[in-house]
Amino acid sequence: MRAAIEHVPGIQEFRRNFMFQYCEALTASIRHPRTIGRLLGVRSALFMRSQLKDPELRRKVWPGYTFGCKRVLFSSAFLPALERENVEVATEPIARVVPEGIVTADGRLHALDTIVWGTGFKTTDFMFPMKVSGTGGVELNEAWAQGAHAHLGITVPGFPNMFVMYGPNTNTSGGSIIFYLEAQAGYIRQALQALDARGAGAIEVRREVEQASDRALQARFAGTAWTRCDSWYRDERGRIVANWPGYMREYFDATATLDESEYAFTTTNTAADAERVAVQSG
Repeated sequence: MRAAIEHVPGIQEFRRNFMFQYCEALTASIRHPRTIGRLLGVRSALFMRSQLKDPELRRKVWPGYTFGCKRVLFSSAFLPALERENVEVATEPIARVVPEGIVTADGRLHALDTIVWGTGFKTTDFMFPMKVSGTGGVELNEAWAQGAHAHLGITVPGFPNMFVMYGPNTNTSGGSIIFYLEAQAGYIRQALQALDARGAGAIEVRREVEQASDRALQARFAGTAWTRCDSWYRDERGRIVANWPGYMREYFDATATLDESEYAFTTTNTAADAERVAVQSG
């Protein structure tokens, strides 16, 4: 493949476009679990059966949820590795850790030399526990008390000049997060250019704009596979705060052009500020 990319013109571009459309098809299956999702689910099931010959092992690892509800694994090596002679899949809860290894709830001792404790990620905390204060001293964790939200996942009302990358609802369901980050970087650049062109000191998304966009975004999750199980992209109230509900191309189109009417600009007036300060001092 590397040799083909190096010597055959167009191969890399074709491969990139193919992967883009393939990942968009994965998003389509998550958005439409009763139709496209079932087709890809069957394909996934056939693939798993072809790789896992042991019916008992297959029973242990078989997904019990709607296809796409949890992260889809892209791998041709993971499942065969589970059937190696030196690999055992244990699904019983861990009862305790002892000097020899781990004892599971069925009373069995699993002798181990090394234990890797996979605690996971706090995916819904975003930049916390870092404290971010906005207008009037309101902290971001207070503004997000009912769940993280931001216009296009980038800007939050009440927090002028704050831009978030990889913020709320901008995680991809199957594509490249770099694609989203590039779109966000271009959008933020336009915001800074608008700020500079106006000679303004601050830019802030209008609250009604952000609230409307958040309502529309959350409404798009209805009927999708994301709502059919609890997973890492939902907070403790069940609100989906991590994933973008649509396609990569939709997010690119939404962030391609900054709509300045959606924002309030605060103009910097040094002379007026100086006069105000002087009067207050007097």
